[in-house]
Amino acid sequence: MRRCLGLLSVILLMILTAGPASAAPVGSPTIVTHGETFTVTWDDDICGPRANTTTYHRKIEQVQFFQRSDGTYMYRDVAVVTYESDYVDPALPDLSGRLTEVNHFILTPGEVFVAVTTFHDFFGDIRIFYRLHVTAKNGEPVVVREVDKVTGCP
Repeated sequence: MRRCLGLLSVILLMILTAGPASAAPVGSPTIVTHGETFTVTWDDDICGPRANTTTYHRKIEQVQFFQRSDGTYMYRDVAVVTYESDYVDPALPDLSGRLTEVNHFILTPGEVFVAVTTFHDFFGDIRIFYRLHVTAKNGEPVVVREVDKVTGCP
């Protein structure tokens, strides 16, 4: 969840500091990456203070950022990832998992920002379902809906 909220904050900052929309289109490039691997050390996981080192294998990620003809900016990314978590506590078994994350952000010329993040994660018996929708006008939240369901924690 904190990873999703951090990403939302970074994208919001990036879009809001982009300046006013111009008449010229930004274009609509789609960037697709395959087979990226990276490792992160965490102090905890969704079930509590369970320090681990996790190696992520991003099977595919698709990113789009473009401007519509009306001056609306849109950002969208989709990622499919598998990973292995090696826990510091030897009593905890290593776990393998998979996750899918979809982020969609819109900023209109009228200063309306809409963000939707959906995240599903499955590792061992643990299941995470997360969805966040934020609509803001002039930087003030108007609609905030969040669903965060975690099952299977020991």
